[in-house]
Amino acid sequence: MARILYSGIVSELKGSVKGTTYQRNVAGSIAKGKNNARFSPSTFQSSELTDFSYIASIWNALDWDHKDDWGGFATYNKRTDFWGNVKSISGYNWFMSINRNALLAGDELWTDVPEDANIQAIPPYSIDVTSSYGRINFGAPVDLSDLTLIVNATGPRRATSLSSRQMILYLKQVTGSGIQYVYFHTEWSTAYGITWSEFYALPNAGLWLLPYSISKLNDVSSQYSANAWP
Repeated sequence: MARILYSGIVSELKGSVKGTTYQRNVAGSIAKGKNNARFSPSTFQSSELTDFSYIASIWNALDWDHKDDWGGFATYNKRTDFWGNVKSISGYNWFMSINRNALLAGDELWTDVPEDANIQAIPPYSIDVTSSYGRINFGAPVDLSDLTLIVNATGPRRATSLSSRQMILYLKQVTGSGIQYVYFHTEWSTAYGITWSEFYALPNAGLWLLPYSISKLNDVSSQYSANAWP
């Protein structure tokens, strides 16, 4: 940035010329270079970008009959997002959402449309936390064979309200039958860089758990089934 002192010939410059912006602020008249924002994606973000590009390439290769089918699917099915908002989305967005879920859950990708957009609800659960572990407790063994349970969580917090403007990280996924407990403390410690015992010892320790399901029948995901501890 440079400060400018104008003579009697040039009274003032405003605007941008080849990356240099001329403006006036409390310091007087200045010239500064254009800011170049830099984004360094995390490993997970890089993976998501790669998956998005891969799925988009599959969509681009579809014939128009398949694309029309996805458009019809979108006409008759609304999408409920993670926060419970019901939205109308395009056939392309349905295709991207379902196949992104399929990749995450390790299912086969879709080119034909599913029969429906029904979700598989997560059974009611509680959170058990001690100084040694954190786990989801279903109360009794449950059958998750028709869904993949995706476990996400916030970092340490004691807020009584939950909003989308906060860090929520993926921890793990689970499927199968006879499941009563899903332990998540090891993955949480790795994701947030704090040992579980250190977290538990914090004066105001707490977190939000935000699991959701991906149905193995159509790879449609549910909204968050949010629960807080304590």
